[in-house]
Amino acid sequence: MSVIGETALSGFLDLLVGKLIDSAVNFVADHNQLHQQLKQWQSILPDIQAALDDAEEKQIKKRA
Repeated sequence: MSVIGETALSGFLDLLVGKLIDSAVNFVADHNQLHQQLKQWQSILPDIQAALDDAEEKQIKKRA
């Protein structure tokens, strides 16, 4: 392979590997953010459910 071809291939592979690494890092970061959001929702949802249950109970008592 010619020197120019090797240089071009090397540059292309460097770019490709850099993009793959960036994609992998972004995927991991997004996964971590999603995990944190799910943990927040896991702690918030019981409170929301309790408020909805209370409102439903009050609505039933109001109709009776």
